[in-house]
Amino acid sequence: MMQCEICSEWYHLKCLGFLSTVEDAQNIYFYCFRCEQKLNREQTKYIKRYKQYFADATFRDLKLKIGMSPHELRAHEKKNYKQLSK
Repeated sequence: MMQCEICSEWYHLKCLGFLSTVEDAQNIYFYCFRCEQKLNREQTKYIKRYKQYFADATFRDLKLKIGMSPHELRAHEKKNYKQLSK
């Protein structure tokens, strides 16, 4: 039997399709289908929040002038690109 790390429900190894030994099963973290879906939703929320508040710094961002944010630089570059593509 294997227990979900979050909800503590028990599952048969055979029903899960886990064909290894019990000793192998003891060395892994197991999350049932429902809890795994919850974890994925939480991770997705975290990633969205991270992207909302933090901008990844790239070499291009080093061209910033004093007092200019990466967001302003990117907006400026987009504006220039649109003008060039006309």
